[in-house]
Amino acid sequence: MKSKYLIFIAIITWISGVALLFYLATMTGCQLPEEKTTAINLPADDPVTTPIPDPTPDPDPDLGSIKYMTYDGQNVKFVYDTDSVVFKSGKANYVSPGVITVDDVLYYLDPDGNILNSYRLPCIPDAVNINDGDVWTATTDGSTSTVYKNSSIPAVYQWVILRINVTYTGDVIAETTGHIFYPLEGSETNIKYAANGGVYVFGLDTTNKMAIFRGTSDYNVSWGTNYFWRATGWLLVDGLWISSNGYTWNEMDGLKENANALWTWNAYPYPVQDIYNESPIVIPASVRLENSENVTYWIECNTGYLMRYTKSLDLLETVLRVYPGDGKHITGYALQYSLQPVVIGDHLYFHYGGFLYDYDFIADTSNVLSQDMQIWEITQN
Repeated sequence: MKSKYLIFIAIITWISGVALLFYLATMTGCQLPEEKTTAINLPADDPVTTPIPDPTPDPDPDLGSIKYMTYDGQNVKFVYDTDSVVFKSGKANYVSPGVITVDDVLYYLDPDGNILNSYRLPCIPDAVNINDGDVWTATTDGSTSTVYKNSSIPAVYQWVILRINVTYTGDVIAETTGHIFYPLEGSETNIKYAANGGVYVFGLDTTNKMAIFRGTSDYNVSWGTNYFWRATGWLLVDGLWISSNGYTWNEMDGLKENANALWTWNAYPYPVQDIYNESPIVIPASVRLENSENVTYWIECNTGYLMRYTKSLDLLETVLRVYPGDGKHITGYALQYSLQPVVIGDHLYFHYGGFLYDYDFIADTSNVLSQDMQIWEITQN
């Protein structure tokens, strides 16, 4: 009887001790340490700002540094020098170096592949971009696209959104099938060109040879020779925007035409000659620092030639035929949007004929890297 009484007293004492500890912890404000987050600049009451836990283990440091990420339609992988590791499986989109979505989650990654932060999105996006902290996503069902700004729905559109572009002036532009542009914010009409991170041209009037460039303010531009409708690809070089066919623009000097060797793409005989001599389709490939100067690279889509333009010398050179285009204009027209050239380090990657190609700037060779898949930067060059 005495032993039972002692056991009862011990249990009561233990319960009292636990209660006392709980009371003291509450009174002294004791709490679990907060999870470290890298917040994106969104309204505090928006669910997109709520970080979500992620069980993905850290990458294996024994594999070395990550060269880039790939996406084959099912898996996002980290690619090392001699190996690759699956990061996530699902529907994925590239936003910017180290920022991607997989299914309905937005991930921020460091150069080693560690998750800095992750956020739940309101949909599984077909297109996504971020502008001044606002997350823009679009999902398409048939021919109808629903657009989200953070978690609200500003509009539903009766066209398929391929991309959401954010221009260098911060305008958010939807690029649709047929590569027609519509503003997601703003009321500009007749948009000619809106490159992601690049120039924005609207109000195009080819009859009167006038248009508007968006800079720190709107700039009316005009031209004499009506090749401006071909200026659909631009690269920024030392503060000067250069088009694929010779137009240049900046806020100080305005629009200039026939200002450099790229102008020769406008009229026969063209810089690249083949048996057809059909009008070329030229797209921007990259800006690369060579011999202490930023030079631009372009792809002539009909033939597959990679071209280099050196601004200081006003020199346009043929580098290499990086894929065997047949030279026909209809071929170049079909390829201009599917090549999607990306420069990572000393390599130019592009898509052609169901394969991912790798042009090595150092070795000056172009070879098939793999079956076709997306290739993404994990850190800015």
